[in-house]
Amino acid sequence: MSSIEHGYDEVVRAVSSPRTECLKEIAALNKGILCDLFTELTRERLVRKQCDIDAMLRQANYDWNQTLIMLLFRVIGGSHNKLPMTDLANITQYVAITRESNSLTSLEALLLGNSGLLDLYDEDSYVRQLREEHAHLVAKYRVVPMSANAWKLRGMYIHNHPTLRLAQIAALLHKGRVSVSSVMSCLTRRDVYNIFSCDSSQYWSELIAKLYRRPPLTRRIGQFKCDIIGINLVAPLIFTYGVYINSAYRIEQAIDLLNNIPTEDNNYIKLWHTYGTVAKSAFDSQALIQLTREYCENGYCDRCPLYRKIRK
Repeated sequence: MSSIEHGYDEVVRAVSSPRTECLKEIAALNKGILCDLFTELTRERLVRKQCDIDAMLRQANYDWNQTLIMLLFRVIGGSHNKLPMTDLANITQYVAITRESNSLTSLEALLLGNSGLLDLYDEDSYVRQLREEHAHLVAKYRVVPMSANAWKLRGMYIHNHPTLRLAQIAALLHKGRVSVSSVMSCLTRRDVYNIFSCDSSQYWSELIAKLYRRPPLTRRIGQFKCDIIGINLVAPLIFTYGVYINSAYRIEQAIDLLNNIPTEDNNYIKLWHTYGTVAKSAFDSQALIQLTREYCENGYCDRCPLYRKIRK
């Protein structure tokens, strides 16, 4: 038997509720005032994400390609394993990924071996092949692999299992389909989908489904996940690059992309839609998330831009 621990339930973060009067007031705002409010809040959120990317850039010695890899691992990995995904991105350098990108097997060996997760699986012919290939890559790139104990395998949505996510990342990085230049070319939701939608190897989806006694799992990074990538990777990276080179075009490109992606559907947005639908796009829903997390959850009513609009 594999040493994988079985966990089935997705961890859902508790959300602090905005005041009832705020939920009512935002639904009653006229379109012009609402647009101004969302513009202010979404720019705030993009600047906050810019600060996070700036920190990654400094850590990567201002290598935009390595920064993209770090962001890609964090976004696709999900919140459950954000820290180990970040650690894995730090030890798996872009130069190694580029050199091995022509072989999907080599990329899977690199990512799953460096993560330590490969140690969890019983050895069959393919796992043996990956272990042998990883031993070669460790010597080639002088990597110190992580421990499998670094990963949280309980209490997660099965499709977010780190082994599956790393198999998807390997498929994305295969033959260099994801790069800074390809990200910068994204103007629409469809552009994001064309770059990031792909099928991971069948081996891992079948193995994880079998180990967790589940029906066949989806191998594809679909539209839902691509929208998350567009919101949390593509638009923020374009925005950050626009600020970095002082390009108004890039900044507006990031904003236009968020306007082209449908609104998110999560606990934050459901709260704000209690008395009427106010978010029409990801640009709007990002504003509502900023409002909740930066103001409501911290009790900053006196600083809240919605409160200022209401008081006028």
